[in-house]
Amino acid sequence: MGNEPRVSVVTIFLNEEKFIREAVESVFAQTYDNWELLLVDDGSTDGSTDIALRYSQQYPEKVRYLDHIDHRNQGAAASRNLGIAQARGEFVAFLDADDVWLPGKLQRQVAIMERHPDVGLVFNRMFFWYEDGNKVPKPITLSPGMHPSRAWLTEVLANLDHASAGPSAVMVRKDLAIKVGGFEESLKGVFQLFEDAAAWFKFGMNAPFYYDPECMSLHRLHSSSCWGRSSPYEQIFARLHLYSWLVKYLKRHDHGQFQSELYSAKVRSHTALMRYLVEMEQIEAAAALMHSLEKQSPRPPEDAEWNYLAAFILQQSQSRLADALSRYNLALKYGFDEFWVRYNRGALHAQMGNPDQAMVDLMRAVELKPDHEGVKQMLKQIVTEEK
Repeated sequence: MGNEPRVSVVTIFLNEEKFIREAVESVFAQTYDNWELLLVDDGSTDGSTDIALRYSQQYPEKVRYLDHIDHRNQGAAASRNLGIAQARGEFVAFLDADDVWLPGKLQRQVAIMERHPDVGLVFNRMFFWYEDGNKVPKPITLSPGMHPSRAWLTEVLANLDHASAGPSAVMVRKDLAIKVGGFEESLKGVFQLFEDAAAWFKFGMNAPFYYDPECMSLHRLHSSSCWGRSSPYEQIFARLHLYSWLVKYLKRHDHGQFQSELYSAKVRSHTALMRYLVEMEQIEAAAALMHSLEKQSPRPPEDAEWNYLAAFILQQSQSRLADALSRYNLALKYGFDEFWVRYNRGALHAQMGNPDQAMVDLMRAVELKPDHEGVKQMLKQIVTEEK
């Protein structure tokens, strides 16, 4: 081993008897030898506890078994923090019990950390590993290489899905993880869908980070995972809660320069939730969500879909119709699908007693989609009423 730094691998698990062996064996298969494996049991009730105990008994010099007091379930963040607290290595790497590392993962990341002593966190791209065996590289919009502290926050706020890392792709310096308080244990239940993203925010605010685009891990996508069990509504709601947590975090640490990025991120998340509520015909709930965000700003967001949905909600609730009309105008201005704006704005004009304007919009809608039955029926109704 020589002077190679030790890496503490933290693998948390909760009822993962189906996958945990494969995860552990991928650690043993690493080309980098100076590691310890901490298997942190988050209150499992299946055979995964026995599997982890057997590894710790068979390889006591390499593997340790940890669990919470009374074998309680404390959540992913608390389990990762327990691993960090017990880690003996200079670096900490995370491997979820249903994921797998490629053999060179640790060696590649340690080399980057050694080359860049200021870097506090390094992560690689990962493969999405589907149940049919298909492997697809996760889209990442970050540019490869070293980034200054705080830069990740701006990138993630611009595109959370395509700029953040999965836990199994990350290695951090232990002293940085301790300094920032590790993972955010307040994010539990459905909110723990983004507890790792909250940690990366904290790490990235306090040290430079490095993105290596080489795929070095397999992230298993399956129906029994946290994401697989959650509904689209829960995923959107968890994202909104993450941004609320982040606002509080930034206020505590006096980082007011990110307010515009935060507001834009919240608009995107609110828009996704509004779209979901509209699709579920929960118009009152969608209206309440719209009003709650717009109280935070003196003018409507400059976002095409937001304005379209806001106009549609106002139209459906038959309130503030003039405001709904101006929102449709903004949606068209910012580039929303012209057909749907024309179609619904035409209906709104008819609702407001403006048949001439309704005809202009609906005739344009017919040009865009000649076979759309709804537009043709609406035009026919207006012509009949005019006669």
